[in-house]
Order: sequence, then C-alpha cells, then structure tokens
Amino acid sequence: MKITLLTEEELKELVMKDSQQVLNEMAEPLKKYIKRIENIRFQLAENWCLCKYCQLFSNDNPNFAHWITELKPCIQYLKFVDIKGGIGKKKTLQRILIGQYDFNSADMIRRIIEDKFSDENINDPTIISTVSNEFTSNVDDLIEAISNNNITINTYFQNTFQQK
Repeated sequence: MKITLLTEEELKELVMKDSQQVLNEMAEPLKKYIKRIENIRFQLAENWCLCKYCQLFSNDNPNFAHWITELKPCIQYLKFVDIKGGIGKKKTLQRILIGQYDFNSADMIRRIIEDKFSDENINDPTIISTVSNEFTSNVDDLIEAISNNNITINTYFQNTFQQK
C-alpha cells in the first residue's frame, strides 16, 4: 500500500473538486429549472404584490401573514435548487422573468395580478398600478434574493415588506 502525503492546499483542492461534483449531481438541468420558473411565475408576482399592497395601503390587513406564507414557498421553490454545470441562477432568472416574460413591465404585472386582486376585493386601479410599479422597481432585488445564498428569505422580507 502506497501512502501519499498531501499539502493542505492540495487537500483543499481535492475536497472542493469532490464537493462541486456532488453539488452538480444534485443540481437540476437548465431546462428543468426554467420549467420551475414558468410554473411559479404567476404565483410569485401575485403574492409579492399582495404583500406589497399590505405594506403600502393596508398595514393592519389580517391576510398579510397568510400572503407571506404563500410567497415564501414560491421563493424557496427557486432558491434552494442549483442548476447543473454551474449555470448562474441570477442570469437565468433575468433571462426568463425579465427577458422572456416582461416582469420589468408594470403593464404586464398589472395584467398578471388584476384577477387575483379582484378575488381579494382590491379593485382600485390606482392601488393596482402602484403595486405593479413597485414590483417592477423591485424585481432585480427579488432575483438577487432568490439567486444569492447569502440573503435569507426572512431578511429579504424584512427589507422589502417592513410594516410602517
């Protein structure tokens, strides 16, 4: 039996290589991750906008806690999955949500949330417009929160929906 001594640097490199291989094996192919985005995008926008509505117009709304609990799994569904091959989640989210589905367009967001807001008896066009504009102004922060492992969901919620 041959024993090989490794330097600390060589050992770290070996562990990193093995860790990357394990993570890549657990990651999803890009097409599957894109399908995740497509499956959750409407709920993501609707629930985000309902939470923002509470912050801006209805601080004491009893549904706020419920809408936060509906938004959290939408974010988790995208946040806690890696893409195979080390493909960046941030660029993928930008390409799909902004590039393909116009999530940076207040008009698009308004069309997405109108029915849900109507179901919740929120029918004021000014409120819907304001919330839609807020979403488009904050979509980059949402993408950053999903793609950046150093940002917790709770921290993102505190920074985004802090009740006044």
